[in-house]
Amino acid sequence: MKCTRNSLLVTSVAHKSISHVEEIPSTHIYSLNMTCDDFQLGLKEHKWKRNITICPVLKAYHPKTPSTDIPPPEEVTSFYQNIANSAQGDKQVMMTLLESYQPLCDNVTRLTELLAQAVERRVRTQPTHCIHCQTKCAHCKTGILFSGGIDSTVIALLAHRYVPPTEPIDLLNVAFEKNQNYNVPDRITGQSSLQELITLCPDRQWNFVEINITRKELEQERSQRIKDVIYPLDTVLDDSLGCAVWFAARGRGTLESCDYTSSARILLLGMGADELLGGYTRHRTILRHCSNDWAALRAQLEHEVLNIPRRNLGRDNRVVCDHGRQSRTPFLDETVVGFLLGLSSWQR
Repeated sequence: MKCTRNSLLVTSVAHKSISHVEEIPSTHIYSLNMTCDDFQLGLKEHKWKRNITICPVLKAYHPKTPSTDIPPPEEVTSFYQNIANSAQGDKQVMMTLLESYQPLCDNVTRLTELLAQAVERRVRTQPTHCIHCQTKCAHCKTGILFSGGIDSTVIALLAHRYVPPTEPIDLLNVAFEKNQNYNVPDRITGQSSLQELITLCPDRQWNFVEINITRKELEQERSQRIKDVIYPLDTVLDDSLGCAVWFAARGRGTLESCDYTSSARILLLGMGADELLGGYTRHRTILRHCSNDWAALRAQLEHEVLNIPRRNLGRDNRVVCDHGRQSRTPFLDETVVGFLLGLSSWQR
């Protein structure tokens, strides 16, 4: 939106040549008094109230950030330390020990239930034909932005439950050229996670779509298209993430060495998982540098979650919609967010 004293421009996408455009985050309802002499003064935001009754779950997005966070009990700290000492990198031993702690299992079970319901709603609520057909078809209708990380892999595994068994699922894996090859970390983890999915769901047709982007193509699409789509956001991080999502959403790559373009109507994204569950390196850094200050970690996590509507949602929605597809984000389902924000930071 661009708002001046005598003019108002409301648009879903703005060219980067238009100055002073502001992105309106999807955190409130907005109203504009058209009789006001100054449009800038007539714009008003209406925040969700904490005592809202029409949809209580919306309060999950506006939690009260506590000044302190209850640290883990001594026996819990000792339990996890014993796991680290006993497992010595052995995943099977670690899983056996973790599964012996019932409170952890209860939280994992509840999160799995809520996330599965969120994926089900997003997978089943769509037309019965793919993006290329006009009538019901058996082509792929569900794609996943698939880096091979735990968030996208879990979403893929849950999507398998609700996508019809005869339909393939597209796993869209982007790799940018580096030293004249595409053997980058996301490609390696993607291929590794693909093998796990095949082992767990051998009857599913998993389409691992390799989307290889040359430096020349990256620069061309970035300057001619992507910068406009992500505008007015223009940081290095916006550019990096915007490019990755844009090429993934285009869905054009190779499948088993043959040219392939995804027919998926919806794309499932793992957005929000790292912010909710402390998946970034900076989250571990906070604990190391702040002497296990769990309150500091909680404050950081909640700040990042509340910043998602302003920093991510609009940008990624525009990028995906630029290819006629729709992004859907199970980790940002209200029930999932509400449950995770209700846990102590150490429990997450």
